[in-house]
Amino acid sequence: MKGTLRGLRLAMYYLSVEHGGRGGCIVNVASMAGLNPNPFSPVYGCTKAGIIHATRCYAVSEAAKKSNIRLNVMCPAFVDTPMFRQMAAGDASQTIGGDQTAVNAFIERIGVLSTEDVSAALIDILTDETRNGLILRCAKKTGNVYSTLTVQDV
Repeated sequence: MKGTLRGLRLAMYYLSVEHGGRGGCIVNVASMAGLNPNPFSPVYGCTKAGIIHATRCYAVSEAAKKSNIRLNVMCPAFVDTPMFRQMAAGDASQTIGGDQTAVNAFIERIGVLSTEDVSAALIDILTDETRNGLILRCAKKTGNVYSTLTVQDV
């Protein structure tokens, strides 16, 4: 999470009009685990929830508005990556309970995205200039679904 937050602050700085930037779009990548309970890896889910919340905060900031910076967050479900393959192949040691049968059933219910699926979703959210302050939920079984980052005035 620390790296994502540092990158977010750097992007805000260099995209800002006051530092010579021309605005732009920042897309943070979190996970569906930051939105929905994942009973097997709560710490991972907490860090992803933090990224989602940080994006929400920056999306409504005056700095983003003044510099025409759009901020969105992409939340893919399971993606066919080396980390995922290690977990799916039987290394449930990093999960609560270490029950590989339960992990596999959870994966089967959610489905697995390809990296190409995620790349296509990223291109969509980057190129559509009307998208700002959104969560893009990406899952194999449900497809890509945009939802708002609901903000309440304090």
